[in-house]
Amino acid sequence: TAVVVGPTYASCGLAVVREESGIARVMRHRLEDPVGPIIHVLHPTNVRCDGFPLAATGDRVSGLIGPLTYQFDEFRLVQQNDRPLDHRPVVRPALLPPPTTAPHQISLASYNLENYFDTIHDTGLDSEPVRTLAELAVQRAKFAYGLGPVLGCPTLVGVQEVEKAALLEELAAEAAAHCGFTYAVAHMESPDLRGIDVALLYDPRRATLADMRLHQVCVRLETGIRDRQISCPAGEWPLSSRPPLQVDLLVDGHPLTLFVNHFKSKLGGELETTPLRMAQAQLLADLSREMLAADPEAAVIVMGDFNDYFLSPPMLAMAGPDGPLVNVLAQIPEQARYSFIYNGASQLIDGLLLSPALVERTAQVAILHVNADYPFSYKQDITPAGMPFRSADHDLPLLILNWSGEGEEMVAAVDAGSRGWLIWLVVGVIGLTAVAIAVVWRIRFAN
Repeated sequence: TAVVVGPTYASCGLAVVREESGIARVMRHRLEDPVGPIIHVLHPTNVRCDGFPLAATGDRVSGLIGPLTYQFDEFRLVQQNDRPLDHRPVVRPALLPPPTTAPHQISLASYNLENYFDTIHDTGLDSEPVRTLAELAVQRAKFAYGLGPVLGCPTLVGVQEVEKAALLEELAAEAAAHCGFTYAVAHMESPDLRGIDVALLYDPRRATLADMRLHQVCVRLETGIRDRQISCPAGEWPLSSRPPLQVDLLVDGHPLTLFVNHFKSKLGGELETTPLRMAQAQLLADLSREMLAADPEAAVIVMGDFNDYFLSPPMLAMAGPDGPLVNVLAQIPEQARYSFIYNGASQLIDGLLLSPALVERTAQVAILHVNADYPFSYKQDITPAGMPFRSADHDLPLLILNWSGEGEEMVAAVDAGSRGWLIWLVVGVIGLTAVAIAVVWRIRFAN
């Protein structure tokens, strides 16, 4: 019997550990963390998934038998048993409603939309997903449900992997049925070859867009990126195919700056691509330091999909001992501190990095685990039971901030009121006691 640590993916495989190992989840916070106990179970055809369960993380499976191989630094078992695997799903608690915000609070989430593309083949590349109208409708419905009933319609939502602003406008229109308002969209086209961008959705009732820009720089690293918005000197290249999007807002009249990110992926090799993520992280650290040097109380949030481990050098450059920011997702207990599962290893590759002034305002932080633990096929499930799950491949970080200060003022007023009532109560008791003594003395004197 084995415990599933990586759910069933598109080509039928899954990842397990032996039940007797006592391991419930393999966590990877840095490259050095061991993942040796993980065994990848492959379907013999990868085409028809007959006999393979739709398993979620934590489920039990038995009946595994076949040749064990070692490829690409992974143990792999090619399932050979003619009988279907015995699948015992874990009993999962009911999905909790999202946390609610008080009038003086704002909420903020990060949402990787996992290849949110339309029905048009724009780039001419085979790697560009092209949806049918039916596929796009399902994807949009799942995202709208994720924004609404799952996340509770956050004030601000940083998104990644979206092709066009028009797709976000359609999503905002559909989410309005859940939220009661229509998100406004802050988006700029990036030079990414496949056409995926970052953007921000914001509640226009509370937030006003002041400015936005993409931060592209030149580096002495051969990135192969071509960006017509910047001219690099000889020997240098544009750093990012998806430059960080800086969005300056007024939220309830108070300034807030967000940087929405989608760092370089590990495609091409984990070690080989680390220098690029390191350079991207250093750019954001420098930008944050500049803002905080000008105003130590500045409200700055660096957020998004960083494509690297929670304790990797790029993440520590921004939010480590010497970094200018704090990753508030570190407050979450370790076994829940993940947003993505890769080859059976649970890891936190998304982040909400806050300036010191905002850390003090943090009211609540969570990661809603509604995606990464569930089988890939759930992406097509729009039944009431399946709608909340697997809208994308990343889980959903959510942050609630005490924003306007009204909460503190209200607490102070309540406390002052309570003290006032206490004073009047004491005065009243003293007064009644004095009256009672006077009455007693009068009675005694009369007698």
